[in-house]
Amino acid sequence: MSRRLRLQLFIRVVAFCAIGVIGLSFGMILVAQRVGPHAFAYLVGLQRWSIRLLAYQASLVDEYPPFSLSELASLPVATARVTP
Repeated sequence: MSRRLRLQLFIRVVAFCAIGVIGLSFGMILVAQRVGPHAFAYLVGLQRWSIRLLAYQASLVDEYPPFSLSELASLPVATARVTP
């Protein structure tokens, strides 16, 4: 399996998981009127990574972002702290 196919498979799996978590979060909001902390942390981390990737694609940063969902101290701009 080539590197490109593995990367496409990885991105599809992450996107599929994100859609599932969004669906579960939607159901949790309807029933309990809140989102679980793990689902919230995953969605916030996924948003951070996608913003870092978009910044790289728009040539705003020089180094490719790591595959990490946590906030990184090595980034030039810190993200805002959000709590559920």
